[in-house]
Amino acid sequence: MKKTAAILAATLALTLGVCLLFSTPLFRYFGNSIPCSPRMIGVERRQHMVPGDSLQLLYEFLLLKDSLFGPTALFDNPYEFNPGAGSDRHEPSCYSMVFSLAFALLAALAPAAAAWNMVFLLALWLTAFFAWRLAERYTDTPALHAMAAAVAILVPYRFMALCGGSPTGFAAAWVPLLLLGLDCFVRDASFSGACAAGLALFFMAMGDIQTFFFAALAAPAWCIVPLAKGMSRETFRWPWLRARMAPALVLAFACGISFMVIKATTRFGDSLVSKGRALSEIGLFTPHAEGLVNAAAPGISAQIYLGWPLAAIVFAAFVFLLLRLAARPGPGLARNAAVFIIMSAAVFLVVALALGPFGPFGSRLFVFARSHVPYYSMLRQTAKICALLPAFLPLLLVAGFHGALGPRPRPAAAWLAAALAAGALAADYQRLFRPMACELAGPSPAYAALVADSLGRGEAPRALAIPLWPGDHHSGSIYQYYAVTHRVRMLNGYRPTVPRAYLESVFRPFESLNHGVAGDEQMDSLLARGVRHIVFHEELYSERIAPFPGCLALDSLLRHPRLALLAQDNTIRVFSILPKQAARKAAPDIKPLNPILMPRLPVFTDNLATCRVDFAAAPGTALARFAALKEPGAWLETPEIPLAYPPAARWLVRARGSGSLAVAALNRAGPGRPADAAANEPHATWTLAAGDWEWQTLPAAIDPPPFGAARLRVELLEGSADVDAIMLAAGAPWEFPPGGKLSWTAREAFHTSESVPETGEVLVKSGRTREGAVLEAIHWPLEPGRYRVTLRYSSREPAMRLGGFVLEGRGLEPEFTHADVSSTNSSVTIDATQTARMPLTATLHYAGRGNFTAESIEIERLAGAPDASDQAPAAATPDPPAAGDRR
Repeated sequence: MKKTAAILAATLALTLGVCLLFSTPLFRYFGNSIPCSPRMIGVERRQHMVPGDSLQLLYEFLLLKDSLFGPTALFDNPYEFNPGAGSDRHEPSCYSMVFSLAFALLAALAPAAAAWNMVFLLALWLTAFFAWRLAERYTDTPALHAMAAAVAILVPYRFMALCGGSPTGFAAAWVPLLLLGLDCFVRDASFSGACAAGLALFFMAMGDIQTFFFAALAAPAWCIVPLAKGMSRETFRWPWLRARMAPALVLAFACGISFMVIKATTRFGDSLVSKGRALSEIGLFTPHAEGLVNAAAPGISAQIYLGWPLAAIVFAAFVFLLLRLAARPGPGLARNAAVFIIMSAAVFLVVALALGPFGPFGSRLFVFARSHVPYYSMLRQTAKICALLPAFLPLLLVAGFHGALGPRPRPAAAWLAAALAAGALAADYQRLFRPMACELAGPSPAYAALVADSLGRGEAPRALAIPLWPGDHHSGSIYQYYAVTHRVRMLNGYRPTVPRAYLESVFRPFESLNHGVAGDEQMDSLLARGVRHIVFHEELYSERIAPFPGCLALDSLLRHPRLALLAQDNTIRVFSILPKQAARKAAPDIKPLNPILMPRLPVFTDNLATCRVDFAAAPGTALARFAALKEPGAWLETPEIPLAYPPAARWLVRARGSGSLAVAALNRAGPGRPADAAANEPHATWTLAAGDWEWQTLPAAIDPPPFGAARLRVELLEGSADVDAIMLAAGAPWEFPPGGKLSWTAREAFHTSESVPETGEVLVKSGRTREGAVLEAIHWPLEPGRYRVTLRYSSREPAMRLGGFVLEGRGLEPEFTHADVSSTNSSVTIDATQTARMPLTATLHYAGRGNFTAESIEIERLAGAPDASDQAPAAATPDPPAAGDRR
């Protein structure tokens, strides 16, 4: 008992030390913020309500707490994907046990953020403790036990997963316990070992299905290691086998219970991934091999970082192990070498499978696993297999160091070697981490008003949140948090595996609400479900939702006769749905919008939905490459873009070549649209006869409906042609002569902070507005010439830097220009020269500190003749049946 207490104390000290080294915000904001990313986004260590896995997992934790100490029934999940009146969604769930249970108990005594952070520490502490006890099975050297515990919590993938709020990061704590239990079961026929292994599997099944999946696959193969370590003449003889039968039954029972839990709590059969994921989708979430040794690898590749120091340590241990084996051969050292070799192979296999379609040997291992291992094809994030590394890597190093140092090394030498190895890894891995904290919001007055209004009617609070996603987008975690903390039953939600029924019964019927379009039939359908409120989250409305700024949707909702604004809290607006007979007639006072609408960035040729073209690289293109249509029949097609069809909606295509292109604007019917309207779609033939890039135009729809989804198809009829960028525009023409000026209010740009419809301003507030881009404007291919872009704003802050204003584009000279936004000024101006007609973007970046009001963005064309080699897009109309013209 004293020994166990000493190990618990030592591993707790290691855990606190690593957290102090890697995750300072965990302690600085312990009571009001939770880790949300292993790397900072910007310069502020804490930001308000960052969407992502941390908030999604917090939803599970809070749901269990509400089931234990609140009115929610156990195994009910009423606050997301709730189909409507009369449903509390009795849905068996594991709530990411056991850590959610620890959270619920702690959160009954402390704030939710503090409870989360204590559970964070608990997960690391358990990992270190179990790794220490596992190392004791393979060496008697205390220094190596401590090294194993330290390495187990230093593994970058595990720490990144924890900081990112992934359930994998928490469930990985049980992997060392599984290996420890199996080792005791195989070598000692230990009943308690079998129980420990069974509990580990059960806890993983409840905590994270993917960690359980990989651990269950690895468990049988892992048994080779204790067999190699404890092999004797009695192994596999009848007495040896008989002694393990009863523990094996316990282990089999635990496996059966775990599989039953997974079957009862997962719903893959009716989800979108039941038939497996496409390799193209998997590739987006798969790291590249560069990340193994490059801590600055782009994207998600750095999550599999192991580093050259680890490789050097393993290689040195292997060399010393070989030298000792050659000098003093013996069965003990040979077994140790076998363990080292097996664990090296295991780590290699984990890394190879983590690389997925980018793995070694032409990714044959990954292809084999997808073809022959059940459910493997459903995996999207192949790197989750790295959850095994906190158990595999410590044992690999223990085997190597034990062989290199010998069974009874001098304590000083052992501690020095262990400290150098662990210190080198800590120093190397520390530069990977600059964790960011997510500040949790307090009670929202807007949601509180929703609840009060519903309870005043004697009804359970129900709502639909906007933006409305297919269900698998992380921004849904924001309204998940508000829903569970205010006990609002949401019609939508967020989860990695989305039920098909949700798409058919919620997303598609109500998708038009993202654009402010809703007919009486849709409103009546919501009321019939018991949904009397719509919640609009302005901070989540991005260009991924619509091709035009969110002010269009918000204004439509504010003007809708069957919606009444109930309450507002910063960027959150709650609308009440009115019965048809109570529809409003008076329109609110809203500042009119500029008829020239800002589009979103173009659909570049690396983001096509389907295509049969070749790609080539060339200077002067939007992304340094373009789609080459070389033979008749070559074609490309954009993804569908949902929209509410503003006036003069039109497609713009940047093309060149010598040939003819057939273009067609295709439109999918939206709610309330006649079935035969889709056939009335614009088409044209473009004849290209120049080598310079030109912008061509085509109307997006003829007699457009209130809402639909548009896409463009381009096909080569003869000759050859190149296509660089495609964009969807609307509103009045952009062209203006030298000396001309265009101006928009700040809310007419894409924005992520609170807007004021009456004035057109955007309010940037410290502590509520997240650091980063808060305004994005223009996104238009202006004619070549000289331009001046001005941001106007106001602030009452003392002298301080509020952010930066950036003008960038591949057609600009220079391509990137930055100017500081200071509280001592009221405007900032950037002059630049447009040398080629390609999209340019003006962006306001918020530094995360200070309050100010963004008022307007202006662009003025200065004196200077444009380069006639890159012409403006000509106004295009659909061709008559057998006609074509050059544009």
